[in-house]
Amino acid sequence: MIAQPHRRLPLRMLTAALFLVGLVGLAALTTLTALVLARDGRPFGVDSALHNWVLTHRHPALDRFGVDLAVTGTGAPAYAIAALAGALATGTRRWWWRGALVGMTALALAELLRISLATAIARPRPPRADWLAYASGHAFPSGHTTTSALLAIGLSAALLRRSHRPPTRAAAVLGPALWAVAVGVDRVYLGVHWPTDVLAGWLLAALIGCALLTQLGALTRALSSSPVAWWPTRRWRPRPEPSGDRDA
Repeated sequence: MIAQPHRRLPLRMLTAALFLVGLVGLAALTTLTALVLARDGRPFGVDSALHNWVLTHRHPALDRFGVDLAVTGTGAPAYAIAALAGALATGTRRWWWRGALVGMTALALAELLRISLATAIARPRPPRADWLAYASGHAFPSGHTTTSALLAIGLSAALLRRSHRPPTRAAAVLGPALWAVAVGVDRVYLGVHWPTDVLAGWLLAALIGCALLTQLGALTRALSSSPVAWWPTRRWRPRPEPSGDRDA
C-alpha cells in the first residue's frame, strides 16, 4: 500500500516534464509565428543567409541523396512508420493492427492541424528557381519536418517500451531523432523551405507530442488489454430470464 505512490512517481514526473516542454514549445512557436506574420512572410536575415550558403555548397551526390531522403518524410512511407509505431506500442501480436490504426489516425489529425496553420499564415516558399525538388502548399511550418519529428517521437516511445538495455534504449532514441533532424535540414538543402520553417516544424511537433504522447500510449495499451470491449467479436444474445416462480 505504501509503495503504490512511488510506482506512479515516474509517470507523474514524465507528465510534468512533457507539460513544461510543451509550454516552452507553445511560447516559442507563438512568438515565431507572430514575427513571421509581422513581416508578411518575408524571410529573416538568417533565413536568407543560410539559404544562400546552401546554394553555393551543393554537391551532385548530396542532391540525389537529399531528394531520396525527402521521400521518407511524407506520404505512404510516413504513414507506414506511423502504423509501425502504433503496432509496436500495443505490445501484442494479435491486436497490432489496432495500434497501427491509432498511429495513422493520429498522424492524419496532426497533418490536418499543420495544414490549417500553414494555410492561415500563408508564408511563401523560397524562389522556385532554387528548388531541387517539387514542393506544394505554403512554407510555414514545414510539413516534412513536422511529420518526421512526430514520427520520431512516436517511434522512439514505442521502441523504448520494448528496450531494456542501455545501448538499445539509446539507439531507440538516437536513430529516429537523427533521421528527423536530417529530414528537416534536407528541406533547407533542397531549397524548398526557409530555416525558420523547419524550426517551426520542430516546435509544432514537440508541442503535439507533449500534448498527446501519454494519451496515445494509454489508448494503445487499453486496446491491447481489453480487445472485446473495443471491438465486439460475439453476437448479441438476449439476457436470460431470472430463475424462480413468477407466480409466487
